[in-house]
Amino acid sequence: MAIPDFQTLMLPVLRQFTDCVEKAPSEIRGRIANEFKLSVEELAMLLPSGRQSAFNNRVAWSLGYLKQAKLLESPRRGLYRITPRGQELLGSPPARIDIAFLERYPEFVAFRTRGGESEPKRGHGPPVTVLQANVLTPDEEIRAGYARLRASLAAQILERVKQASAASFERL
Repeated sequence: MAIPDFQTLMLPVLRQFTDCVEKAPSEIRGRIANEFKLSVEELAMLLPSGRQSAFNNRVAWSLGYLKQAKLLESPRRGLYRITPRGQELLGSPPARIDIAFLERYPEFVAFRTRGGESEPKRGHGPPVTVLQANVLTPDEEIRAGYARLRASLAAQILERVKQASAASFERL
């Protein structure tokens, strides 16, 4: 099984707090990894930076987004607990919590618009962008965008080199 995207992790992460006890992210990660039956290899997969595991990063983004929607709070550094809003939501949980779901909370909308970040409008722009926004963390979106730009630039440079005259090629 592949590592779930950060939005797929949101509801399982929130469910870890049904007992209303403060928990550290490391405790949450262990339980979620067991729930999704992730292998040691999957848990060891690193981000391209090589500094953090992809799974830990996705759980962190899930915690952060749930906190911004006021479903979780952080009473002390490194600890999270469920809020009354989160408890109410788990009373009749949705099938999935994702960015679109969290946009029903004004605090989350304010968080998303504060930094200039916004979801692409449906029907505008390529569908690939919408799909990527649904599965990638913001870090992964930036890295994928950089890779696309770099590949495009390389293709443009190669095309110009191929079109250059022999004399221009020698000067290059």
